[in-house]
Amino acid sequence: MREQIKAMAACGIEPQKIALVFNLTHSELFENYATELATAESEATAAVASSLYHMATSGKHPQASIFWLKSRANWKDNPEVVVNIDHNTPREDIIKRIKELEGSTEVVH
Repeated sequence: MREQIKAMAACGIEPQKIALVFNLTHSELFENYATELATAESEATAAVASSLYHMATSGKHPQASIFWLKSRANWKDNPEVVVNIDHNTPREDIIKRIKELEGSTEVVH
């Protein structure tokens, strides 16, 4: 029963609903299963984080790698580059500016 209570708490089920499932009062649940209720969420989060980490570092799940880097390493998507060009700008100048931007790490806000 302890493992079932812990699993339900890990999934975010409210204590009063867990107590109802096991025909316990709210007080009985907390008196007898306080440790399970207190640790379930943290242990579940650690297990998911570990799984995500292994997926991200396996090379088999690029989405997991991208998510990990965005959420843990503050990586951001590159913003779309918008260049204001006058309609009278010579074609050569436009090509030159595009080449400059392609090799640049310039950030414009």
